[in-house]
Amino acid sequence: MQKIYTLALAAAVALTASADRRPASLARLNAHIKAAPAERTFILPSKALNAPAKAASVADVEGEYTWSYLDLIDDGEAAAGLADIAIVDEQTGAATVTIDGDLVLKATISGNKLSIPNNQIVGEDQYGKIYFYLKDLGSTGLVSGLGSATATVGTINGTTITFDELDVWAFGDPSAEDLGYYYLTYGNSFTLSNKWTLLGNGSFLENIVGPLFTGSENTKVSQVEVLASETNPGLYRILDPLKTLYAANKINAVSPSLDLDATDPTNVLVGLTSTGLGNKDDGLYAYFSESWYDIEIEPAITPDEYKITLKTEGNKATVTFPVKSIGIITTLSSEYFPGAPYASTLTFNLSDENAGIGDITVENAGGPATYYNLQGVRVENPSNGIFIRREGNKATKVLVK
Repeated sequence: MQKIYTLALAAAVALTASADRRPASLARLNAHIKAAPAERTFILPSKALNAPAKAASVADVEGEYTWSYLDLIDDGEAAAGLADIAIVDEQTGAATVTIDGDLVLKATISGNKLSIPNNQIVGEDQYGKIYFYLKDLGSTGLVSGLGSATATVGTINGTTITFDELDVWAFGDPSAEDLGYYYLTYGNSFTLSNKWTLLGNGSFLENIVGPLFTGSENTKVSQVEVLASETNPGLYRILDPLKTLYAANKINAVSPSLDLDATDPTNVLVGLTSTGLGNKDDGLYAYFSESWYDIEIEPAITPDEYKITLKTEGNKATVTFPVKSIGIITTLSSEYFPGAPYASTLTFNLSDENAGIGDITVENAGGPATYYNLQGVRVENPSNGIFIRREGNKATKVLVK
């Protein structure tokens, strides 16, 4: 898949919405998918084989996955991306699957199956609406009627989810395919790579990119939710980190999450991260720590004064972003900007401040409080289950009916 940021960053983490839609030859695609599985031999499993393992609960499926697939735009080359699965309602199994940070699909989990409905709108760009749909290669394809199913269904087996190899996933506009695709894939599978737990609120004075858009220093501290990785100690995720910038520009949206790799607290890394903001000339604006660039892209020694650090005092963690610790790049014009000339700080608790929450109360959802499921994922409209209700710094387990 063609990426549209600079060649030096081409081997880096994929940027949100960074793939360029471009025309693809359907004749070539038809020929390829007919040829690719031709040597396969189907063998029926014996009765002695165990059935695929079922998830202990719907919540067990939640997490961050590596999405592996074969890319039909790039001649069937093996490729990989990101897929985040979040549970919307544990009772009904309603879930979302977010592809590479910004394409959000509705899904349902039932037993050991994850179903993603065909033909759903997942976003919009300068070409128009972006759909997720099963590509139908027609009667001349390998399977007549391929792509006509109501959903693509994956089998959950432990930490992997495997979809039918011949399900061809497309992200684009089925009524205007001459504009090309974001993705056109088959042989899709998900492998769990990370699970997150809610630590609670943190305080963030954000100047890493905000002043570049507003023209002035930000002095307003915002409250942000902070997650910790259950599977990779030292990794933290900040939800809606640019909320102050978005509010200042009257943007009614949630900014992309900020991930911190603090496995070395003396040199915290920020991988390539989308701001979610851009324009038609520059494309998206993305940011990264200079130390991450020096390690991953162009090896160099980062001066100590430019390193992001995490210091602890008891249960309290303080992350300091010095001046010039962050760089910004545009995905289309490939312009580079040094970070804002102001420092940023983030403070949060290293352990779950929800631990020891008292008795469960019963209530009807409503009011300005925020709600989270028991895995720490925020839920906008909680119903029929046990949730964590947060008001300010107070958190309570509640049974919502």
